[in-house]
Order: sequence, then C-alpha cells, then structure tokens
Amino acid sequence: LKDRLKRTDEKTLASVAVKASNRIFEISKRKEEYKNMGTTLAAAIVDSKKVCVVNIGDSRIYKFGKDGLKQVTKDHKYVQYLVEKGFLTQQEADIHPYRNIITRAIGMEDVTPDTFTFEWEISDTLLICSDGLYDEVSKEEISEVLSKRGSARQKAQTLMEKALNAGGRDNVSVIVIINDNVLGSVIKNRFEIRRLVDEGGMSRVYRAYDRKQMRSV
Repeated sequence: LKDRLKRTDEKTLASVAVKASNRIFEISKRKEEYKNMGTTLAAAIVDSKKVCVVNIGDSRIYKFGKDGLKQVTKDHKYVQYLVEKGFLTQQEADIHPYRNIITRAIGMEDVTPDTFTFEWEISDTLLICSDGLYDEVSKEEISEVLSKRGSARQKAQTLMEKALNAGGRDNVSVIVIINDNVLGSVIKNRFEIRRLVDEGGMSRVYRAYDRKQMRSV
C-alpha cells in the first residue's frame, strides 16, 4: 500500500473517483431504495511538498498558511455556474435559495472529477470539509481556529463543535492535516515518523514505524 501511495497521481485519483461513482450508479439502478442517490467527494494525498487533490460536488479543500485561508477546490454548484457567467455575485450566490443544488456528484452517470496538484509549505494546514462546516462557520472563525496552537485532531474537533453549536443543519465532516517537517523523517535509522498524535505546551507525541521490530510505536 505504501508503494502504491507513492505512485499516486492525478490520473490515479480520478480513476478511483470514477470507479466509486460507477459503483454507486449501478447499485442505484438495481435497488429501488438507492434510486437517485449520490454524494460529494473531496480527497487528497499529501507529502511534505505537494498535495494531489480530487473533488466532485461541493465538499471543499482549503489551504491555510501565511497568506491566510484559501479555497483550492471549485464548487460544482448551479449558483457557481451563474457566478462564473456573471448572472450572480458571490454574495448573492451565498444566500441564493438554490445554493445547495450541485451539478456533479458521486453516483451520477459519466461524472468527471476535478484533479490537480499544488505545493504547500512546512506549517501549512489543509482543511477538507463538507458544507455542513462552511455553511455554519465563517471563514474568519475557521482561520482563527486553524491559526491557534494545537494538534490537527484538536482543531478538527473544535471546528466540528462550532458547526454543531451554530445549528448543525447538515452533515459535518472535517479533516485537518498539518504539514509538519518531522513527518517522513527517520530517527536513528530505525523510527519512521508517520503522524502527529497530540501536543501540549512542552512536547509532541508522534506515531512512528519501527523498522527493526516492524510495528507501529
């Protein structure tokens, strides 16, 4: 699996998304209770230098860094199309009664995913989320949470709680990934640092792979 992830590129991610979509589409044709079902997709595979993204629908990926919070994916929404054609302003689209109608979804026939790759720097943060978050929590509030000290898990939990406390009218899905320069390094030619588990005022705890004992530590 590790070697496969290293070879993952935009074409591979697009293929995975299309296969998932076709699978759901086939199930919806066979089972009446799943007729017309669909979902959105926002996913990324990252290393310390780049992020490879695939998205379909209106789940979003943001990058938070020295330039602030930037949305890097494009919403596949009816109102977004109207904004691009000049029929609506972005402010009008945000409150439009049809703002939740999407033009692409996992489960549609012949769906085309967006894929692209961009670079990120040490200490940059990646936020992957559903509209259950960004419809309830402002960009300013999201930026404030991501700028504070804390683990990725703590920040994701805080954002989820903010969305639920604001009303939680839709599914709230949140993933936070922090580009930590320790990740991927090998200590004493033995311990491969995999991810940050948690941090406090004096230390950080990482999950690593012990190459000698062939186990996680």
